[in-house]
Amino acid sequence: MSAVIQVVDGDDTDYISTINAMHGISLARYYLSETVRIRKGVVSEDIIKAELLLTWLKDNWAEEDIYLSPIMNSGPNSLRLKKTLMSAIRVLEDHKYLVKNEEPKTIDGSIRKETWKINYR
Repeated sequence: MSAVIQVVDGDDTDYISTINAMHGISLARYYLSETVRIRKGVVSEDIIKAELLLTWLKDNWAEEDIYLSPIMNSGPNSLRLKKTLMSAIRVLEDHKYLVKNEEPKTIDGSIRKETWKINYR
């Protein structure tokens, strides 16, 4: 952007002036802030729930694997329905924060069939 401003100003030099560089940076910051402002309302509910789950896991779960019951029993209220929770888990799987275990795992002293390895640590 700074180079375009330099050309539009009519300066036919091989370098970008400090003032035009600053104007280019200001313009880039403006467009970035507008993009962020506009996109805030576009974030899907699934992404919001996945972020909530990820935060809960980081703050409340020390094990390297997780299963559904602890989240449904003591996790965020909005994730206590299995359908909603599974949607959030799918998003975290898509982004590689959770990886579904192929084999049952022993967690909390019991064998759990449906478990995920936490992959953000």
